[in-house]
Amino acid sequence: MKLRTIIFTAACVLAAACTQTKTVTLGSYNVGVFHKYTDNSMPEVIALVKEAGAGIVGLNELDSMARRTGVRDQLQEFAGGMGGWEYNYTPAFDFQGGAYGIGTCADPSLNVLGSYDVALGKHDGSEPRMMSVMNLQDFVFATLHIDHVSAGARMEQAKRAEGWLMHHFAESGKPVFLSGDFNDTPESEVISHMAENWTLISDKGNSHSSDNPEICIDYIFLLNNGAQCEVLDAHTIAASSVADPAAASDHLAKAVTVKIRAQKPSALNPKPLVIPEVKSWEGGKGSMGPLSGRIVAEGEDASAVAELLAGDLKLMGKSGFSIVSGGSKAGDIVLRTVVDESAGEESYTLRVSDRAELCAPARKGLYWSTRTLLQLLEQDDDLPKGSICDEPEYGLRGFMIDCGRKNIPMDYLRNLVKIMAYYKMNTLQVHLNDCAIPKFTDGNWDRMYSGFRLESETFPGLASKDGSYTKEEFKAFQKEAETLGVEIIPEIDAPAHTLAFAHYKKSLGSREYGLDHLDLFNDECYEFMDALWKEYLEGDDPVFYGPRVHIGTDEYSNKDSLVVEKFRYFTDRYIKYVESFGKQACVWGALTHADGVTPVKSEGVIMSEWYNGYAQPRDMK
Repeated sequence: MKLRTIIFTAACVLAAACTQTKTVTLGSYNVGVFHKYTDNSMPEVIALVKEAGAGIVGLNELDSMARRTGVRDQLQEFAGGMGGWEYNYTPAFDFQGGAYGIGTCADPSLNVLGSYDVALGKHDGSEPRMMSVMNLQDFVFATLHIDHVSAGARMEQAKRAEGWLMHHFAESGKPVFLSGDFNDTPESEVISHMAENWTLISDKGNSHSSDNPEICIDYIFLLNNGAQCEVLDAHTIAASSVADPAAASDHLAKAVTVKIRAQKPSALNPKPLVIPEVKSWEGGKGSMGPLSGRIVAEGEDASAVAELLAGDLKLMGKSGFSIVSGGSKAGDIVLRTVVDESAGEESYTLRVSDRAELCAPARKGLYWSTRTLLQLLEQDDDLPKGSICDEPEYGLRGFMIDCGRKNIPMDYLRNLVKIMAYYKMNTLQVHLNDCAIPKFTDGNWDRMYSGFRLESETFPGLASKDGSYTKEEFKAFQKEAETLGVEIIPEIDAPAHTLAFAHYKKSLGSREYGLDHLDLFNDECYEFMDALWKEYLEGDDPVFYGPRVHIGTDEYSNKDSLVVEKFRYFTDRYIKYVESFGKQACVWGALTHADGVTPVKSEGVIMSEWYNGYAQPRDMK
């Protein structure tokens, strides 16, 4: 699959004679998904790491919930086997129902301040690659596993990794270590390039393959940033009294023991309370001082975000902020976008000295940085000095609101989006149609409540009389939400939950399964749904404005194979139909409940998994 190098990075905190230093053993290990020569070599790897006295380890080649290794979270199990260590799993790509990636794992006594997943890209290589980073109290530790096919890809990935670490931590005053499987020998261009800004502190002993090691491709580097660090020992773990390194993986581990300066956390500002918790905080001493009343915006994106920030500050009772350009001074709030190809569009930094400087690679991250700033200012006008590096743990953060069973006024939705943005939630699914649950009613379909909340010119009178949205106000709502970093995913739920359609035209409802089900054997239903979706999706400025729409597809009857196959056909048809308008389709998970043979498109489709009885991840292919 790729060259494998077992570098194990272990940090063992020992008592130091001088209270200003501590001794740490760093290691890096390519563990080959604990599945190279045995079904599960994790016990052997744990024994080797413990024997080395490790306190932090960088692990390459890890599965998470992948079928080939028993649908297990390997890094979580490893951390448990080490006695409850902290860990950060960094997935590189989806694999066999789960993910394949790398991770870092540390003894809690080292005080992990934050962790990061850094995309290194694929370039012309075989697979996308990542870097996993832990920012600890006394040092920064990262691990990577770069491409095994293309030297060009390896160089680009190495440059991106070092660039990210240097940008974020070169001036931290702490040692910065980069470990991992570089898939290149000491004489290669990649390793030679690393020598420009880094010192190789691991030995050059051969690490691959473990049964007959002929090359060294696993390393541990130290960034040349002037931080105090003395190397006490460096070796390749080729022999052990507790396990056979040659059988534990196809790589041998690297270990480096260093003496570093111990930081004094008591003198620094503690991590501030922010929701969600920021990934990393470097506390400073003291506070910023009074705000100047100026927001300095550098660039078009920064100016747009500054306008939103000024408006929010006014709502908080902090009016009178002016937006300016040019140089900054003490007390200013500074907004800027910066080029950083290794950072995600939602990442940002917030540094507080005698001014607050908010930086991000994209508008979205810059906007999120202002949400953090607002939360800090809500607690105290005098900001604590320090530095935040933050990015979301999950790409999709939000929930669904049911506007079908209850009319939700547009003003409520708009305010809800503002609250979501304040807490950096970025997705709101608007469930536009639904009906009462039959078993909780008297069973009279004509009296049973139903709702469809969006104006339709194709089907006049379809929208609910007790409350609905015009097409223009719904479009405006989506665009306003977009400026606040929130994507609106409109949902028309079918072929169940569709009593509103049968109330509009009774022949659309199923006599066999209930009028809250479309009659999937009636061609008229497909003509109706085609026309309804087309009304909201067609044109250069469609009513459903965003990149994704939700087509429903949950809780339909599976009484017999005929209706199951019809349901699967309906699902596949409308996935492809909305895709024909350039949208990504979202569906409710239902294909375990509707187990059949009719193919349903899955590539590029988002499944909302809410109940394993309807969609069991372990069974779905």
